[in-house]
Amino acid sequence: MKLTHKFKYSSSQFLCLSLIASSALTSTASAAIDEVVVTTRKRAESLQSVPIAVQAFTADQIERFGIADIADVAKLSSSLQFDSNFGPLDNRVTIRGLSQTRGRPSAAILVDGIDVTTESVSFNGTGALLTQRLLDVERIEVVKGPQSALYGRSAFNGAVQYITRDPSMDGMEARASIDIGDYGRYELKGAVSGPVVDDKFALGLNANWWSEDGFYEHPATLEDVGGGEGWGLATTFVFEPNDTLKLRGRLAYADDEFDTAAQTTIRHNKELLLTDPANGVAAGCTGMVFSASACAGRIYPILEGNIGDASGRDVSTSLNPRTGGVYPGTERSYFRASLYAEWDLDSITLSSWTGYTEGEDSFFIDGDFDADLIGPVGNQTDASTRAQEFDFEDDTKQFSQEIRLATKLDGPVQFTLGGLYWTEEINQIDNSRIVDSFGMGPTNPALPFVELRPTYFDRETDHWSVYGSVDWAINDQWTAIFEGRYTSEETSVTGPYAVPLGACLDSFGFGCTAPSFPDAGDLFAFAMGGAAALPTGVIRANPQAYLTEKVDDNFFTPKVTIEYSPNDDMLLYAYIARGIKPGGVSSVSAGSYFDADADGTANEFKFDQEKLWVYEAGMKSTWADGRLQTNVAAFFQEYDDKQVTSRGLASPTAAFETGLVVNAGAAEIWGVELETQWQPNDNWLFGASYTFLDTEYTDFVIDTTSPTQALRSGNCTVVPDPDTATPECLVSLTGNEIERTPKHALNLTGRYQRPIGNGDLNWFFEGNSSFQGKRFIDESNTKRMDDYWLTDLRTGIETDRWSVLAYVNNVFDDDTIRSGVDAGGFVDATLTPGTFGFTFAPADNLIASLPDPRHWGVRASIRY
Repeated sequence: MKLTHKFKYSSSQFLCLSLIASSALTSTASAAIDEVVVTTRKRAESLQSVPIAVQAFTADQIERFGIADIADVAKLSSSLQFDSNFGPLDNRVTIRGLSQTRGRPSAAILVDGIDVTTESVSFNGTGALLTQRLLDVERIEVVKGPQSALYGRSAFNGAVQYITRDPSMDGMEARASIDIGDYGRYELKGAVSGPVVDDKFALGLNANWWSEDGFYEHPATLEDVGGGEGWGLATTFVFEPNDTLKLRGRLAYADDEFDTAAQTTIRHNKELLLTDPANGVAAGCTGMVFSASACAGRIYPILEGNIGDASGRDVSTSLNPRTGGVYPGTERSYFRASLYAEWDLDSITLSSWTGYTEGEDSFFIDGDFDADLIGPVGNQTDASTRAQEFDFEDDTKQFSQEIRLATKLDGPVQFTLGGLYWTEEINQIDNSRIVDSFGMGPTNPALPFVELRPTYFDRETDHWSVYGSVDWAINDQWTAIFEGRYTSEETSVTGPYAVPLGACLDSFGFGCTAPSFPDAGDLFAFAMGGAAALPTGVIRANPQAYLTEKVDDNFFTPKVTIEYSPNDDMLLYAYIARGIKPGGVSSVSAGSYFDADADGTANEFKFDQEKLWVYEAGMKSTWADGRLQTNVAAFFQEYDDKQVTSRGLASPTAAFETGLVVNAGAAEIWGVELETQWQPNDNWLFGASYTFLDTEYTDFVIDTTSPTQALRSGNCTVVPDPDTATPECLVSLTGNEIERTPKHALNLTGRYQRPIGNGDLNWFFEGNSSFQGKRFIDESNTKRMDDYWLTDLRTGIETDRWSVLAYVNNVFDDDTIRSGVDAGGFVDATLTPGTFGFTFAPADNLIASLPDPRHWGVRASIRY
C-alpha cells in the first residue's frame, strides 16, 4: 500500500513537469540563459568556463526559493546531502557520497573566501556555526571534488561557499522583504547601501529577524517543538581610493534560539542471542525474551530494515524536571569580521583575506530521547527510572590570514603563490549527566536537586600551509594546470581523565574511579533516602585531573588538470586530485573521559589521516544559441583509512571498554553528475540535476569487543587483541555500501512567466521537485531510510522593483523520515572465547528527525 501511495505521488510530479515541457516544445525564440559569474577559483569567471563541477545559486534564486540555510541548499543540489542528528551541534554535510563519521567534515564551509569550517567537540558532526541563517547573500557555490589547493584545510571532497553582497557604488539602493507562513512563521529582511564618497567609498547595512513555532507539538504538554527565533545584523564597506586598490570589510552579528528539535526514538525491532561469536551466527529469541531462561543475560536488541515514515510517531523526548516542560534547546550567537584587500598592478595581483569569528552556544536538551510518558495527553509525566541530559556550553574563536599573489603575464604561463594561517580554539563546559534511581522509582522528582560538577574540554587547531599553481596555455584550445598545497597542522585536545584507583579516597573511604562517577558516599545516601538525604543537596564528582594530547600532521595535496576547448561553447576537462583529511584526537569517547587505561596519556584516542584519490572527466557545453546548457561529470573516488568508531579495551591496563576512533576501510565510489538548463523562449526555463553514485567498501575490517557491532554485521572472527591479548571480534564490512549515500538523486525545476499588460509586470508559476533514493544510516547496512519525493510550488507577480508570491512546500505532504542518527551500538560487555559475557545491553535504537509537513506562505519584496 505504501509503495503504491508513493508511486502515485512521484507519477503526479512527473506528469506536471511533462505537461510543462510539452507545452514549451511548441515555442521558439532567441532567448539565452543568463550568464552566471562565480569566484570558485578566487577570480571572477563564467561558470561555464571553470574546469570544476560547480553548482551556483544566484541572489534571485535565493530569494524566490526561500533559501535560508544549508539545509535548503541541500534540497536543491543532487550531489549534496545534509543531516541534522542530535541537534544544531551535530550536523553533517556530504558531497558525492563521502559521509563524515568522526573528525573534520568532508566539505569546507566558506564565507567570502574565508574558511569558517568547524567541528563539534561532543558529537560526530560539525558545530553549531554551520547552520547560520543567511545574511544578504549574493551567491552560493557548491564545489565538488577535492579543492585543497584552492580552499585549504577542509575541502577534502568539496566546499560550500557563501558570497555576500557588495554595497552599491553607483547610487542609493534599498531592499526589503517579508515572509509570512502557517505554523507561526515570520521573517523580515532589510538592506540599504550607497556611496558615501562618490566612486571611492560605499557602505551597506542589512538586517533580518525570524520566528517560527515549529511543525510539531510535544504530546506531554502540547508545547511547540522544532521552532525558534533570531535576528542578525551586518554592515559592509568597499573602499577604492584609486584604480589599483580595493578594500572590502564586513562585520556581522547574529543571535538565534532553537527550540528542542522535533525528534522521535524508533525502537529496536528484533532481539538476538549471540550463541557462537566464532562464526557470527545469532539465534533469534521470540516472545517475551527478557523472561525466557534460555535467553537470560544474552539478549541484544537490534534495529534493522527500512525506517519508513513518521505516520503515527510522536516527539519522544523527556521533559525537563525542573520546569515540567520541554528542555530549552540551543542558544547561539556569533560575531564575524572580515577584510579583503586587492592590489592590482600591471603584471600581478596581490590579495589578502583576513577573518575573525567568535561564537558562543549553549545546548541543553534531553539526552536519551526516550520518555516513559504516563497520564492524559497534554498533561503527562515521565516515569523513567533512568535519565540523561545533554548540557554543553561552547566558546569558539577562529582567526585566519591568507595572502595570494597571481600573475598577469603576457606569455602563455601564469603563476599563483599563496599562504594561509588558520587557528581555532574551542572551550567547552560539559554539565551533562546521567541519573539512575536504582530501581526505586522515577528519577524526575530528584533531578532538580541533583547536579554533577562540570567537566571541561579544550581543543586548539593551528594550521599553516603554502600553495601554488601553474596555468600553461599550450595553445588556443589546450591548457594544463598544476596545483598543490603543503599543509602543516597541529591539533591539541585537553580533557579530564580517570584518576587511577587508590590515588584518592572519598568520604566513605572508597577509591576514586572516573571523573564522571559521583562520590560513593553521596551515591549511598541518595540510594537510601533520595536527594533529601544529601547533606548539601549536590552529588559531588570525584577529584579529576586534566591532560593534553597533541597530533602533528604534514602532507601535500596535488592536483593536475587538462582543459580542452574545441570552440567557445564547449569545455572538456579531466583531472587527478589528492584529498587528505588530517588526523586528530577524538573528544567524543563514551565512557573514557580521555584516558581509558589510566596511564596519564590519551594516546588511545589519536587517529590518522583519511586519504582520497579522485579521477574526474567532465564537459561543459552551451547549445542552441545559448538557450541550452549541459554539464556532465564522471568520476572515480578511491578512499582509504576512513576514520570510524569501534569499541574495545584500549590497552592491557584498561579497566573498561570505551569508544575508539580507528582508521579502517577502503572504499570505491563511481559517480556521474548531469546538470542542464533549457530556456526555449522568454517564457519558459527548465533545469535538472542528477547524481548517480555506486559505492562499496572494498576492504573494511573492524576489531571490536561489542556484541551489538558483531550482530549488526552478521559475522565475527575471534582473535586475541595484539596489545591486550584479550579476545575480540574481527568484523568484516567488506562489500557494504557507504552510509548516508543514495544511489540516485534528482532535482527538477520549471518556470513559466508571461507579461501582464504593456509594462514590466509579469506573472509566473514555478516549481521544483527533488528525489532521493534509499540510503543506509550506518556502515553495517542494517538501517535504511526510504526513498522520497519533495515538491514545492510558487506563483506570483513581479516587476523590476517588487514581487509578491505565494508558495506551498512539500505539496504532497510526504512524511518519509529523511534524517536520523544511530543511538545504540555500545554494549558494556567483555568478549571471552566462545561466548559473550553480559553486563549491560542498551537498545539499538534510532533517533529520527521528524520531517517538515506541507506548509504554505506568502513572500513579498521591494527594491529601490
